Amino acid sequence: MKLERIALNQIKYSISFDELSFKGMTEEEMLEEPYVWDALFDRMLDEACRMYDLENCEAMAVEIYSMNSNELVLILTLDDEDMIDSPIGIHEPDIDFEKDFVIFTFDTIDDCISLSKRLSDIEQIQSISSLYIFKNQYYLVMMKGNMKQESLLALGEEYGERSTYTWAYLEEYGTSIIDKTAIQTLIANF
Repeated sequence: MKLERIALNQIKYSISFDELSFKGMTEEEMLEEPYVWDALFDRMLDEACRMYDLENCEAMAVEIYSMNSNELVLILTLDDEDMIDSPIGIHEPDIDFEKDFVIFTFDTIDDCISLSKRLSDIEQIQSISSLYIFKNQYYLVMMKGNMKQESLLALGEEYGERSTYTWAYLEEYGTSIIDKTAIQTLIANF
């Protein structure tokens, strides 16, 4: 299980299916019994409140952000931003990274190049994109631009997978290969 604060009022919660099984949740229950999800969301909220010293954690929105064969990633949006302690001087950017950007992970650079070329065939790519390497995997962070999210996700998952890491995490722990012009650079050079 992994918790990561991604905004003042949002927490990303990643849990593997093995951990869910260990907590007593079977696949059948998850698919058939809605009360199981309520119990999971309550546990997630309790854990987030303990970890981030939040008071009066109550109503929230829960979005399933990613569901692959290994883990479930959910975004918890807390009801009231005022209840969350934020460091003085830190302001949220105008760009909502979760909405405006998508991150794909690739086993090889060739898959990343193939996706870049495919994207250039569909439309002119002028948006911000960066390429990172982390733990022998390549990560392409790209602004969605004018492309519909469903189309972009379907196309990206032909060549790679949605990443469970955030851009901030990759900035901190990954190695930047191409900053802000990754797709354009890959197309021009390969």
